[in-house]
Amino acid sequence: MRKGGEIVRVAILSKTANIGNNVADYLSRYDTSVYTSSSDITEEKVLFTFFNYKENEITEHLERLKITGKELLCILQDYELPLWNDKLNSENIKYIVNGQDGTDKLTNFLDGITKQERTRRRSFVAIEPVGGCGKTMISTYLAKRAAEEQRVRIIDWDAFSPSLDSYFEGKKESGDLVTALRQLRNNMSLDMLDYEVEAEKNLLVTNMSLNYVESSKWKPEHFLHIWEYYQKQPEQIVFYQLPNFPMLTPSAVALMRASDIILPIRAEQRAIEPARYFIDWLRKHRHDDMPEIHVIVNKYNEDEAPIALQDVEKTLGVSVKYYLPYVEDIATAVATGEILTGKGSRGIRKAADRLEAFYQSLAIRTNEDKEEEETDKKIGLAFWKK
Repeated sequence: MRKGGEIVRVAILSKTANIGNNVADYLSRYDTSVYTSSSDITEEKVLFTFFNYKENEITEHLERLKITGKELLCILQDYELPLWNDKLNSENIKYIVNGQDGTDKLTNFLDGITKQERTRRRSFVAIEPVGGCGKTMISTYLAKRAAEEQRVRIIDWDAFSPSLDSYFEGKKESGDLVTALRQLRNNMSLDMLDYEVEAEKNLLVTNMSLNYVESSKWKPEHFLHIWEYYQKQPEQIVFYQLPNFPMLTPSAVALMRASDIILPIRAEQRAIEPARYFIDWLRKHRHDDMPEIHVIVNKYNEDEAPIALQDVEKTLGVSVKYYLPYVEDIATAVATGEILTGKGSRGIRKAADRLEAFYQSLAIRTNEDKEEEETDKKIGLAFWKK
């Protein structure tokens, strides 16, 4: 149970129910459920006891838990450590050794926030129903604006129309994420630090190139691996740019985990109808965990718009309060940072005001909530005897 009385739900995966119940008895202050099959687990946090499992069974469970994105802590006996130490360390899987490690590592895992909770206050994904709605320009502005107050990361996951690099022209480029995905697919060693660059103060950027051949070989677990890596980093805010189709692999992975969706559209039927289908897709697939959807209408002039904002809102079924007027050089002003200085033409300054209002509406958190750390006397765990 966390500070404040919140109940923490924990799954215990064990060879037999008896072994799992022994662990559950030790964790009486938590809401525990015992499983003998990893495919049945619904909880976010999982304690996986290796005791009495065969090697191939452990490997299968680890792969399944990794793909499903569970928060995992393995429990090993001391004689199991030589066999599993290298694999667990190489894959950044947490573990404790029964009878040797103290309770602090266990309680930190159990009482810490989950990936899902961490994701829900950190991840913004930008997707547009059709090209030309301003996805890259608007997400780049938001990232640069947020970087004035905190550490931010922006990532190009749009393998079908990557454009993030055009907003950081002349900056040192990061390694291409296509290469990272290829290394993941081929089980090669991977240093994610090669795929990020601090393009501006407090702003890390990762680019991706256009590669149709490679993209056909990518699987959800490849993007999930990268997603989880970024969510564990110290940046308070992460922005992702996605392809325009939710059924594509990078889009599906991000949209099923993001806390907020940035949805730039145009007040035109060709954009509004696909946007409506996209929002319906989200409602269908995340009906119990619906993300916040933030719509902004780009290139909108009230006197000339073919469709009024209230009609756009009625069609989409979500709030539509923010819009940007058409400004010829707005992309350049965002790329150079001029739009953040309060300078530029009258049109640029007007657009800056609109973008600032949209940024404020996102209520981006600038401070992480910190929980008091519990200090436990270092004692050996003893769930069962060898």
